[in-house]
Amino acid sequence: MRNTNAVCCATFVSWTLYEAGFDWIESCPNINFCGTLLPFLESNGGQKIMYPTMDDLQPGDVVFYGAGGSAHTDIYAGDGLWYNCGGNDSVQGSSPYAKSVRSDVYCAIRFN
Repeated sequence: MRNTNAVCCATFVSWTLYEAGFDWIESCPNINFCGTLLPFLESNGGQKIMYPTMDDLQPGDVVFYGAGGSAHTDIYAGDGLWYNCGGNDSVQGSSPYAKSVRSDVYCAIRFN
């Protein structure tokens, strides 16, 4: 994975997908921006689920927030737990943490 700028949520999700065997993620034109990552995942077979609730989510879903999904992304681990990179050029934790879906949720991308 190539990221010359910083660690951000989109970079973290891209790296996680790569490590899970989705090596085609390397051809994403900008892994540092949610607004680029979202349509790229959808065009590579991801099922788009609009405005999901906690009940709609399944482990492995990549969730996007903000207008058009461009503000933030993280990965749902299941049982109310999430994986995410913090920001400021570093991953802030390696364990999943509990939270609810943010009010500005836009969509989830699911790979079957």
